[in-house]
Amino acid sequence: MMNSRWQANKIGLINFWYYDEQEFPFVKGRMLLRGSNGSGKSVTMQSVVPLLLDGNMSPERLDPFGSRDRKMSSYLLEEDDGREERTGYLYLEFKRQDSDTYLTIGMGIRARRGKNLDKWYFSLTDGRRVGKDFYLYKDTGEKVTLSKKELENRIGAGGRVIDRQADYMEYVNRQIFGFETAEEYKEMIDLLIQLRTPKLAVITEWESLYCPQDEIYIVENPSVFAVLCGKEKAGNVRRAYMCMNGQPRLAGLMVLDLFAKSGIRIYYAGDLDPEGLLIAQKLSQYYKGEFHYWHMETADYEKCRSEKVISPKRMKILERITDERLNPVLEKIEEHGTAGYQEMLVEDFKAE
Repeated sequence: MMNSRWQANKIGLINFWYYDEQEFPFVKGRMLLRGSNGSGKSVTMQSVVPLLLDGNMSPERLDPFGSRDRKMSSYLLEEDDGREERTGYLYLEFKRQDSDTYLTIGMGIRARRGKNLDKWYFSLTDGRRVGKDFYLYKDTGEKVTLSKKELENRIGAGGRVIDRQADYMEYVNRQIFGFETAEEYKEMIDLLIQLRTPKLAVITEWESLYCPQDEIYIVENPSVFAVLCGKEKAGNVRRAYMCMNGQPRLAGLMVLDLFAKSGIRIYYAGDLDPEGLLIAQKLSQYYKGEFHYWHMETADYEKCRSEKVISPKRMKILERITDERLNPVLEKIEEHGTAGYQEMLVEDFKAE
C-alpha cells in the first residue's frame, strides 16, 4: 500500500499575489478552475504548479505564453503597493492513492523593494499537513509569515529546508516521480510547459488575414464564442468571430497585428468588471486600426449585472481606465459595486 502512486491533493498560496491564504483542492489528481479575469486561473495552474515541481522562477516560466513580462517580485510587491517587503509561500500537497499518507513540497519567497529575491524550498515528510497541523505563519493577532529560520525550526526533523533550486528539483524527482536522471525529469517538466504554450511559429508564417465585410467580432469568454460560432453555422451568416480568452497574450496580439495590416475593423466585447474594462482598453490602445467596443454600454451592464461584489482592491483597477468611451459603464460599476458577465448577454449577441 505504501508503494501506491502519489497524487496531487491540494495547492496552497499564502501572502502571494491577491491571496492572503488560499487552497485549491484536487479531486483524484484533477482540478477545474473557473473564474473572472484576474482571479488567478492561469497563475495557479499554468505557472505555479510547474514552478513547484522544479523551483524555476525565470520570468518566461511564469507566463503561459513564454514572455519575460512577468517577474516573481511583482506577485509579492505590486507597483502601487505601499509595503517595502513581503514574504509569501507556495506549496503542493501530495497523497498516496491507497492510503492517508501525505507529503508536501513548497517554497518561500521574500521580496524587498529594490533588492534581489530571497528564496528557499521545503518539504514535509512526517505526515503533517499545511493548514491542518502545520502553519506557515505566526498568529500573533495578525498572521505573519514565517522567515526561513523560523520555518527550519518549525519543520525540525519532519522534513527539509533546501537552499539551492537544483537540489530542490532533484529532491522532488526522487521523492515523488522517480525518474532515473535529473535530465529525464527536466524533459517531463519541459513537456508540461510546451503543452501550455501556443504554437506561435504558424502565426509568424501568415502575411495577412481575411474577414467577411472586413470586420471581426471578438469576445472574451470561450462559451460565448462557442454559441456565436454555432449561430453562424445554423444561420449560414458570414461573420468572423474570435475569442481572446481573458488577458491579451502574445498569440492574440500577433493576430491583431495581422488584422491591422489587413484593414480589419474590430468590435470587442468583454466582461463588465474592472479587469474586463482594463483588458478592453489595453486592446484598444494596442490596435493600430479601427476599434469599437461592442455591448459594453450601461444598458448592457444593467442586463448582465451579477450579485458578485467587487473587492476594494479590484475596484482600484478602475483608476487605470482612461478611455472616455468606457466612462459611462465604469461609473455604473462604481455605483453598484458588482460585476457584469458577458455570458448573460448571449441572447443579445445571437440576435444581431
